[in-house]
Amino acid sequence: MKKTAAAFCAVLSFGALASGEVDFSVPAGRVRPELHSAGYAPRLYLGRRTAGFDVPEIKALNLHATRTHDWALINQGQRVIDMHHIFPLEHLDAKDPSNYYFKATDEALRLAIEDAGLEIFYRLGTSIEHTTAKHFNTLAPKNDANYAESMAGIVRHYTRGWADGFEWPIKYWEIYNEPDCGDICWAGDGGTEEEKEDRFCRLFVTCLVRIKSEFPDLKIGGPAFSWLKWRFIGKLCDACDEAGIRPDFLSWHCYTDDVGTIVGTAGKVREYLDGRGWNDVETVLNEWHFIDGGNWDGIQNYSSPAMVKKVHEGAGSHWGIDSGVFNLSVLAGFQYSTLGQSYYYGSGVFEDWGYLDWDANFTKVYHSLRLFGEIVKGYSELVKVSCEGTTHLLGATTGDGKGGCLLVCDYRGAGGEIGVKVRGVDPASVVSYSIRLFDEARDGEEVGPDRVRLDGDTLLLRKDGPGSAAFLITFRKGY
Repeated sequence: MKKTAAAFCAVLSFGALASGEVDFSVPAGRVRPELHSAGYAPRLYLGRRTAGFDVPEIKALNLHATRTHDWALINQGQRVIDMHHIFPLEHLDAKDPSNYYFKATDEALRLAIEDAGLEIFYRLGTSIEHTTAKHFNTLAPKNDANYAESMAGIVRHYTRGWADGFEWPIKYWEIYNEPDCGDICWAGDGGTEEEKEDRFCRLFVTCLVRIKSEFPDLKIGGPAFSWLKWRFIGKLCDACDEAGIRPDFLSWHCYTDDVGTIVGTAGKVREYLDGRGWNDVETVLNEWHFIDGGNWDGIQNYSSPAMVKKVHEGAGSHWGIDSGVFNLSVLAGFQYSTLGQSYYYGSGVFEDWGYLDWDANFTKVYHSLRLFGEIVKGYSELVKVSCEGTTHLLGATTGDGKGGCLLVCDYRGAGGEIGVKVRGVDPASVVSYSIRLFDEARDGEEVGPDRVRLDGDTLLLRKDGPGSAAFLITFRKGY
């Protein structure tokens, strides 16, 4: 239901303090869809549902791109993406197309590109290996040059049509994933932590030089550090400098429940790269997710049934409203940052990192990404915002300047009302508007004008009470 401008302006309230401000008259750059990407993509493995079930669900998120990491784990029984699935016998000649198996990965990528309309960010290397003392897929290759050649073969198959392949416009290719996350991601040749780091740097440089030599027009980078471990980052950058080559992008990950921490990593990496003269190297945060209190128990460790229940039920759970409003707050912050690309770490459907709960209901995670996807799809121009405390804002307009939206996120706020100063738009020019609420009880449904009070230039938005909630206000001007 669309409200009229008269309703928008009718109710005044007593004076109130604002925790944020938006000015629709001050441009702040473009809305960047590349910051709204994830690991979600249609699956070959169907599990409990029918063929093609996840295509419309994923399309509804309006994601820009998908990252292929861990696809081997969510497509059980299928030989997809990972090096040991596509080029399983590493001692064979990597220049011979008969030594590769592409069929399953061909179909997985086709579903993502053609059916779901996603761009591809391809992670070369291996998925995380959740084994115990023994590791098989994260060991260093016996021959780095042949391993690099097999990576080049995969790129060639999907971008140049080699080996009955494709000429898909896959621009970004990432060398490896989380080499700093222990043996489950990079066991190397064994030895000390520093020896494993040195071994990885040699492999990374070899692969980077080989792939860039054949595909100078593509973006080759990595290595998806699990966190900003500056010593290892510096070591990798030094190794590249010594070889006379740079990656096109540097990628890393962040798991936390602090919005400022995760958004702030973008500026830290940009400052570091610029400081060493790598101004042209892009920044890519390609795994991020809410983790309550940094506690992984119940997500990966399954320490007890009670802990698993706590992690998956309630406001502060993995799938709860805190996680959902955290997502919206982070995505809003990214739009005003120096970050080049971001990828939410979702993969699969039913797993901990999926978007359905145990009963196959959409989680708050899904609804938050869908809501932000509507902003990315409908609005192209950012406007200036400022905020403090638990409030996080995004303001945007349509290309013709007649449409506007204001996303107001209150992440774990203690109060029942949010105040936002609104400048740069004349209420008398608004011919229609809507108010949508995302909270514990609602998934972005429209609510009535009683949720908004106007005090001068301050909008007061009423929540049901303390806790996480977000409002999406959209409007249309008549002139």
